[in-house]
Amino acid sequence: MRKRNFTDGFINIEDLYMAYRKAKAEAFFDNMHPHALAFTEYEKHLERNLNQLFNKMIATESDWYSDLSLIGGHIYAPKSLDLSIWGDGKDDVHYRAINPLDDWKLRFDASGQKKANAKYRLLITASVDYQIISALWILKIGHGFEFKLNKDWSYGNRLRRNRPNTWMQLLFKNGNGQLNQECSGLFTPYFSGYQSWREKGLNAMKNAVEEGKSINAITMDLASFYHNTSPKFILRKAFLDEIGITLDRDEKKFTEQLIKSIDTWYKSTPDHKGRPKGALPVGLSASKILSNILLYQFDKEIQDGLKPLYYGRYVDDIFLVTEAHEGGKTGQDVLDWITASVECLEQLESNALKVNLPYAKDSDLIFAGDKQKIFSLSSEHGLDFIDQISEQIRRQSSEHRLLPEVPETATDMASKALLATPSASLNADALRKADVVSVRRLGFSLLLRDIESYARDLRPQVWIGLRQEFYGLVHRHLLTPQGIFEFTNYYPRIFGLMIGCGDFDDVKRFVDGIFTCFDLLAETTADGTNKQSKQLSCQGYLVKVLAQSGLQASTAKGYSSHTQLGRALRQLFAFDATYKFPATAPSLQKLGKNLLFADWGNRSYKDYWYYSQEEDFHGLKVPGKRAIRKTIRLGAARKFQNFAQLKQPNWMALAFPTRPLSIQEMLIIAPELLEDQVLFKQSILGLRGAKVGNQSSLGIKLQNGSEAEPRKHLNVPLSQKPKKMKVALTSLETTYTEWKSAASGKPVRSLERYQRIFGLVNLILKEKDKPDYVVFPECSIPRRWAFSMAQKLAGNGISLICGLEYYADKKSRRKLLRNDCFVSMTTPWPGYKSNIIYMQPKLAPSHGEKAGLKELKKEQWLPPEGVKGLPIYNHGGFHFGILICSDMTNIESRAHYQGMVDSLFVLEWNPDVNTFSFLVESAAHDLHTFVVQVNNRMYGDSRVRAPYKEDYARDSVRIKGGLTDFYVIGDIAFMDLRRFQRAKKKAKKPKFKPLPIGFKMSESRKKDKS
Repeated sequence: MRKRNFTDGFINIEDLYMAYRKAKAEAFFDNMHPHALAFTEYEKHLERNLNQLFNKMIATESDWYSDLSLIGGHIYAPKSLDLSIWGDGKDDVHYRAINPLDDWKLRFDASGQKKANAKYRLLITASVDYQIISALWILKIGHGFEFKLNKDWSYGNRLRRNRPNTWMQLLFKNGNGQLNQECSGLFTPYFSGYQSWREKGLNAMKNAVEEGKSINAITMDLASFYHNTSPKFILRKAFLDEIGITLDRDEKKFTEQLIKSIDTWYKSTPDHKGRPKGALPVGLSASKILSNILLYQFDKEIQDGLKPLYYGRYVDDIFLVTEAHEGGKTGQDVLDWITASVECLEQLESNALKVNLPYAKDSDLIFAGDKQKIFSLSSEHGLDFIDQISEQIRRQSSEHRLLPEVPETATDMASKALLATPSASLNADALRKADVVSVRRLGFSLLLRDIESYARDLRPQVWIGLRQEFYGLVHRHLLTPQGIFEFTNYYPRIFGLMIGCGDFDDVKRFVDGIFTCFDLLAETTADGTNKQSKQLSCQGYLVKVLAQSGLQASTAKGYSSHTQLGRALRQLFAFDATYKFPATAPSLQKLGKNLLFADWGNRSYKDYWYYSQEEDFHGLKVPGKRAIRKTIRLGAARKFQNFAQLKQPNWMALAFPTRPLSIQEMLIIAPELLEDQVLFKQSILGLRGAKVGNQSSLGIKLQNGSEAEPRKHLNVPLSQKPKKMKVALTSLETTYTEWKSAASGKPVRSLERYQRIFGLVNLILKEKDKPDYVVFPECSIPRRWAFSMAQKLAGNGISLICGLEYYADKKSRRKLLRNDCFVSMTTPWPGYKSNIIYMQPKLAPSHGEKAGLKELKKEQWLPPEGVKGLPIYNHGGFHFGILICSDMTNIESRAHYQGMVDSLFVLEWNPDVNTFSFLVESAAHDLHTFVVQVNNRMYGDSRVRAPYKEDYARDSVRIKGGLTDFYVIGDIAFMDLRRFQRAKKKAKKPKFKPLPIGFKMSESRKKDKS
């Protein structure tokens, strides 16, 4: 029997499958490293590759940590430009060319052709094996170190953990729970941690100043943190004693091997000569843990020495709020006080601060003086300053909360993205983000996000003019020598957008523009090497990330431009002969399909599985070992597949997803999951790796009450039970042409319509006092757009009820048309803010609708349950029902809801407003409920009707007419109505009309007295 490197059971083969899942997800969302083709190729022979890696790791004679071919290589990416050598003299006449390329050449010539200093960032090009090893170390050992970091002090690069639920976790009082091994990725999202880090600091500042305190707010960050940190500290006794961890033999050995492997890699890079003491590889997951835990003692000493009102660290960015100490009247006084109070800090020249950690003397941890900012705040002036920053952040955050809205011209786009705004007028988005580059990057990222949303929701031909405006903006402002260093991270997304939309003339111009800039950089800058080797490496790096982006874009549904894609890639490869793959149309088609099936394309595999996969996947061998099958949760995936009646999938794409099925997608694929809560939770765990901790009842149940027969109830919990609901009634025009096109299978998804609908929703989202529900009329919203709307509204805590355009029923052989109401209800049920989606079909077409469909040789799908299938929606205690237009004319449909609901929503496309006016008014009294009627703007008469006693109060909202779309917000005071219906003794001056004879209030409404 072969000897093992580790004790039996320390590392098992199933551990590598879990590590692979984590490594793949992390690599997918790391947009700095082109890993797609490597992971796709690796996954083709996954079992063989993982077994080989496992044997290498456990073999006694193995020295994998010295094998550079297993570890990976290196590459350089743009970092920054130092143009101080070209700075204007005080006596010079200000002269600038508006064209950035011309201006660059002029400044170079004016300097006597002195070369500016170009800095490039060293990155690791880690092999798939090495990324798996890195993730495995975190799962086995690294998470234990990271657990010791206080959640209230350290915010960046934090591992995904479950909520603390054991006495041991609570004993540490650091806010950390057990590692979440089931989810796909390792780390929590960047934005949530950053937002929390920043907002807690600002809140601490505001609270202190409001209490009358004088405070200092201090921000600073470490210079070149990863590149100046040696990983060897982690095994030193001083560090292990400080953090309170004892490693056993296996843990120590695996950690030693990891550190040796990092050392092997670093010695192979040019940077080693300049700093032989060691560095952390940028792009390796283990580096995120090592960098974070290095500062464990620093965190403690800041807390103990300064007793701050707030201390937060986002990796190497420090945000500190302290009370102003006596005698501290200058910034130097503050620095003197900090260094005197914190033992590990030493003040250097130029006000730099050095962190001296006894276990990390081979790391150079310097807070550069020019990055430090100290603000002395007190009284109303301090509050004004804090409010100004908070308002800037609020404005930026509100942009994230809106649906996409792209300006019509490049000029307006440049203004929105802050690209054409004078530097002097740009404000900081936080205390430390005072640099213009950061603000402009944020502005452009928001614009690009909206452009990408247009690409997802619209056909390329309907918005080509807007794209051309955007491309012009890119060529003028991003394709510059300085743009290479400031906006490179966005280049792959722009390139992918062009490829996906078929804009190949723009692709050629874009690639030419990039390498024109590199030619200028070669002539006018120096990178510290004799042959500009770092710049050449950077050029090769950009070729790789652009090529990957182009391939990923080709995974779009129905993509057929592989010949043009091949030409674009060959143009790229001309700039880096060391990186090539076959660029013929058939080979590119095959590569794109491989990326799609491995869930590495722009189009996710789950989308292909549900909408396009026509045959079962065959020939994919499932691992024989039971422990492996349990680790990759194949049982849950099979249960869901059978339940949803889907084709047999590529099981690897479900076991190792980059974008697992969301809860909303599961419900669209298999709405019956709402009737089986156990299977629903198993599917969420199996396909998403998430446990639902909330024990609140969610799903569809038949409930008996005082009523004669049970009704179908869909229960969706809320965190707090409301007492009234605010509803936004939209007055949106949908034309007969749009109706006919949708019924014919050619929906009108024009740019004008998209902007009109999304613009209306954005107006609602900008409301200071936001509604709880937004309601749209029957047949008004294209199905694809409804999902985008629901997600964005849910992120703002708003539910959506809208009539969908016709679409073909996927499960009916005759492709019958569905006329559905799309219902999205917000809920914290999964353990975070989310929404539950349900499709309620129209029971039968109206007479005119049926005739119109017959002319088109179409027919509507009819739900077999009829009226009995109409659910009572219980949304956190608010009970409502929905009827679609002519269903309202069926007396049985209306009677179905008597006593059961607080409100009835009626979505209409109805020219006969007088007849429906009578129906709505009578329904409000017969059902004794609020009726929310929303009609097509062409006909109007949208309203909120209630059975109030006083005639003038019955229509709290009633709207009609107008040349443009609009909305009105109204209240539904349903708890007042319930109290009236429940009261045995009526008030002397009742608010509502008497109950109709025979009215019976449902038990669920009667019991809920919140």
